[in-house]
Amino acid sequence: MKKIIIIFFILFSTKYLWAGDCGVKLEILSIKEAINRVGSEKRIREYKAFENRIRLVNLISSDKKKKFKTVASKRFDIENIYYPVDQEIYDKVDRFLTKVMTGYHLNFKKIENEKQAEKFFTMIAEKIVKELDMQIVDEQLLLSRAITSHIFDCDTLATLYLAVGQILNLPIRAVAIPNHVFVRFYFEDGTYFNWETRTWSSKGNQIYIEEKCLEYNYFEVLDCDSFIEKFIGTDLAFYYYSNL
Repeated sequence: MKKIIIIFFILFSTKYLWAGDCGVKLEILSIKEAINRVGSEKRIREYKAFENRIRLVNLISSDKKKKFKTVASKRFDIENIYYPVDQEIYDKVDRFLTKVMTGYHLNFKKIENEKQAEKFFTMIAEKIVKELDMQIVDEQLLLSRAITSHIFDCDTLATLYLAVGQILNLPIRAVAIPNHVFVRFYFEDGTYFNWETRTWSSKGNQIYIEEKCLEYNYFEVLDCDSFIEKFIGTDLAFYYYSNL
């Protein structure tokens, strides 16, 4: 009887997954899949300890050469503790940032409206494709692996946009919603322009609310430090434990 209760608990705690159509869908899992997904208490404790170590690592810097110290180079520093990140990867992102900086100073004096913000974000996207050879948009947990595999996802791309904001001192922020992150440019009057890094397009908040069934307060605006805290440790921990 006790075994039946435990199995029921595991299945119940894992069978409901978020669906994009504003409902929940029942996913039928095998016992083995359910157990693997929930994990043992020991594994959960190890996972939390790993995340805490990542937060401590965030306080240090690697000895790699960096032209720009940004959220991207910080992400490489953290990843480098567990997965060696070659100097060339740092250099590639520095070259990308240099190209974006040059393009900004040649084409923009100031970004004051949505049209200018869209043009600027499109330029960044084009530089990512040209300078970093982005080829595929798919799940990617490590920024260093994105650079070498040419496969990027929403948060690895958001990292690059945040880095651009840092070197140009522009008000670019990441915005987290359930299972996704996009970027936002803030204007002086407090209004802003949302940007989907994967599709090079803009969406208003209401579209996200309708697509994801969100409440308005589900939009979590993140600066570079809070972005590192929210995403980097969690992604690296997940990558580490999924590759044991």
